[in-house]
Amino acid sequence: MEFEDWFLEQINNGKKCILIGENHYSYASEDCLDCILKLQKQGKINKKIVFFDENLSALDNLESYTVEHLSKLNTVEPSLIALIRNNVEVYGLEDNVSNPFINLKSMKKVTARIKDLGLQIGNRIFNDFDHCLYWAYHLYGKSLVRVQRGNEGFCNQILHKMDEDTIVIARVGAKHIPTVRKDGVVIEEGMLQRLGKDMASACFITHFPKNRTYSEQKTYQPESDTFGSYDSIECCMVQKKMIHQPDLTLWAEQKKERKDTNDYKDTKKHRCTIM
Repeated sequence: MEFEDWFLEQINNGKKCILIGENHYSYASEDCLDCILKLQKQGKINKKIVFFDENLSALDNLESYTVEHLSKLNTVEPSLIALIRNNVEVYGLEDNVSNPFINLKSMKKVTARIKDLGLQIGNRIFNDFDHCLYWAYHLYGKSLVRVQRGNEGFCNQILHKMDEDTIVIARVGAKHIPTVRKDGVVIEEGMLQRLGKDMASACFITHFPKNRTYSEQKTYQPESDTFGSYDSIECCMVQKKMIHQPDLTLWAEQKKERKDTNDYKDTKKHRCTIM
């Protein structure tokens, strides 16, 4: 289904929260944010918009981001700048609960935290701090505890902002949204169930296929992990832009070329918790 139609249907049905599941290496969610801004400018969204992003760290005292905050980051999505300039409150979701390594500065503290989380590190020897931190994220990103800690913390932040006059939109990795099962038994409800399907809706966002003769994708099935499998998510599609700005610093905002390269993917990878 086309995202624009789906989104309007959800808010017209009284949903207070829209979860957008993304592939962390895709531009589709950025195109999706541009679509939301277009709907706002057309007057089709008549409520205050609050946007939460897993790709951003939560600020002290749960402050909303300003353009000045974004200017201090290594890279910035142009869509985030546009949201703020159009009076959308932007918040980071990632904190020291969902990302327990975020403020650790030594190998000793990182390895201790890995063990505290019940992750198996074995007898692995690390070359340096960066190597240690990489493996910490690698192990944590593929664990059930990552899904559970993230889901609980993210939902608590979202619920704090939900009210009758606000539409809350949250962009998260797709695996945070659905129920997780092991041998058919639920081991994690997922964000959609935690928030309540009467209050929230969710979709996985992707681009329309280049060859439109193929049937549109109806659902998205996240890949199973060692601890369990995920329920499918409704899939929505957006048009792929011909030209994108890359992730950029504010002082380089004039650059217009889009770079679908390994360097870009590596950059975006470092902005995300799940390695």
